[in-house]
Amino acid sequence: ELPAGITEIGSWCFYNTNVLKIICMATEVPQMDSPGGTQTGRIIYVPDESVDAYRANSNWTDLGTIKPLSACPYEYDGLYYLLNREAKTAAVTKDADFYPVENITVPARISIKGVGYDVTAVGDEAFYACKTVKTISLPESITKIGHKAFSYCEGLTALELPANVKEIGVSAFSYASQLQSVNIPE
Repeated sequence: ELPAGITEIGSWCFYNTNVLKIICMATEVPQMDSPGGTQTGRIIYVPDESVDAYRANSNWTDLGTIKPLSACPYEYDGLYYLLNREAKTAAVTKDADFYPVENITVPARISIKGVGYDVTAVGDEAFYACKTVKTISLPESITKIGHKAFSYCEGLTALELPANVKEIGVSAFSYASQLQSVNIPE
């Protein structure tokens, strides 16, 4: 993570580091003379309000794909989350490896870099195509189940939704072919 006060980055600083995820907290675009050629596959997360400024700088766009910090997944105890820094809430998000485990317990609260976040949502496609998952335990803090959140979870047989769930997204359970029951509280 690059600190908010950074103003300059040396030429070729990140050359040949394509798997590196860069998080830059600076709202003012740091000067960079040359990223060392166009890089592919790298994602650079920047403050949401600064995305356009970074995208307008060809050295930064040559370094990788610019995305808002709100789209940056953070790992906590084997699960990935998108954070709402203002509301101090988190949503479970998808894992590139499709969470290759059988049993998942989503906590009610997580801590990222010393800051606590209430887990309030299972995000869009969070467990999409997680074929090995058999059980998922959700905390009472969950209020939203996203679009296709459990679609194609072929090993999932039952799910109990927390009483606080107010919204269930489109196709949330589609093609979960072994799902025999979903307990939706009154």
